Amino acid sequence: MTPLAFPFMRGGYRHELVAREGDVCLVERGGGAHYEIVVLRHRSAESFPNGDSLPAREGYPKTSEWGEFGWSYVSREKAEGWYQTICRRERSRRRSRTALGMGSGV
Repeated sequence: MTPLAFPFMRGGYRHELVAREGDVCLVERGGGAHYEIVVLRHRSAESFPNGDSLPAREGYPKTSEWGEFGWSYVSREKAEGWYQTICRRERSRRRSRTALGMGSGV
């Protein structure tokens, strides 16, 4: 699994990692223009008809997953508070999956 590398450019904004716990990241976007909390998604390796391929990797949630695995905030203070909440939620989910013998996959 190739980890998501920070910093990176996307949508004309530089994304800087502020904090990470497991798959949960607090990201500063655009030099503090706003903040994002994301639960990284695990993408399978892909091969394309032209011969190109991508390894298994971490990635940002898809647009359709925003609101469940990604959130945006203008205030760093509010983002940090919700980051802690999402970290607790994901720790609880991991414990539940492990207790059920399902592993820790996303």
